[in-house]
Amino acid sequence: FPKGYFLKPGVGHATDPRYTGPLGIKSEWDRCKQTEELVNSGQVTSFLDAGAGTCTMYGVLVQRNLFHKMTHYMSFGAYDCAMLRQCGERGVVSFQHNWMFPIPLCPTCQFDLVY
Repeated sequence: FPKGYFLKPGVGHATDPRYTGPLGIKSEWDRCKQTEELVNSGQVTSFLDAGAGTCTMYGVLVQRNLFHKMTHYMSFGAYDCAMLRQCGERGVVSFQHNWMFPIPLCPTCQFDLVY
């Protein structure tokens, strides 16, 4: 790992409200209303947030009263450990994993939506 990988936040991730603020801000989600409709209608009940970063997607789902519709929700992927710490501060467990391989804690899991 590069020097400082585990210690300091990535560039921009230390100050940008999208990553550090109390609200989940996800402009990509806002641009695709059909995705929210799929979750709201119950057609999507299992969700894998691939590339979760600081776990803003979790915040979006909670703020829009959609998280309770999930039967399975997993998040993984961050640029560095500082982003994973921010997930923890938001109350979310996120992990690093190579998505070319089955998730070790749930090798047979399938998801309605990979985001």
